Amino acid sequence: MHTENTRGRTRLAAANILKAYWDKSGEDVYEVSYRAPRRMATRARVCAIPVSRKIDTIESSDGEAIVKKVFHFDAPREKYHCDAAILWCFDNRFELGFRKFLKRIGVMNSDPIKVAGGAKCLASPDLETDRAFVLEQIRKSMRLHGTRRVILMVHSDCGAYGGLAEGFRGDARAEAAHHQGELTLAAANLLQAIPGVDVQGYFVDFEGIWDAELATSQSLEQQLVA
Repeated sequence: MHTENTRGRTRLAAANILKAYWDKSGEDVYEVSYRAPRRMATRARVCAIPVSRKIDTIESSDGEAIVKKVFHFDAPREKYHCDAAILWCFDNRFELGFRKFLKRIGVMNSDPIKVAGGAKCLASPDLETDRAFVLEQIRKSMRLHGTRRVILMVHSDCGAYGGLAEGFRGDARAEAAHHQGELTLAAANLLQAIPGVDVQGYFVDFEGIWDAELATSQSLEQQLVA
């Protein structure tokens, strides 16, 4: 087991990295398993080796670089339970505010599904395949992460709806009323495809987040049956 520095790149040869972490001094430490030379032993060993530079290249058995690390961080390996699948638009103007709101209502682990128009894909998609795609993503979130709650989002001045100026002639009230109807329709279509999930809908504008006050999932399902 050895490390070598070649042209500013630190390599870990003949080893499998089990864990990388910082010690108390702030130095990188890599816990590795490796095949020791024959004169030492023939079995694999595990040790922790501090190195002065981050290991940034993982090599194949013949020494060829497979991938090169460009950024280092530590992520939890444990699987998580999803608090809600979030269907929202990828318009970045509302990203920060909406994320803060999700934390406020207790959504810490979410499965975001970002598509142009957000809930429009369930209410009035340009293509029926758009709705099918979103529904399948929600089903996968339920299957993989135990999701039982879906949050639908639409926002003001959305290009998928033609924008506030062109789509609604600058009438913010008309836009809000339209989007409330879209959220109601999106929730109904979702429950028709996936009965039993908890659905919430929100309209986001440049001043805040507004609850569409959808009927309960149970009453929406009853409306569909009727």
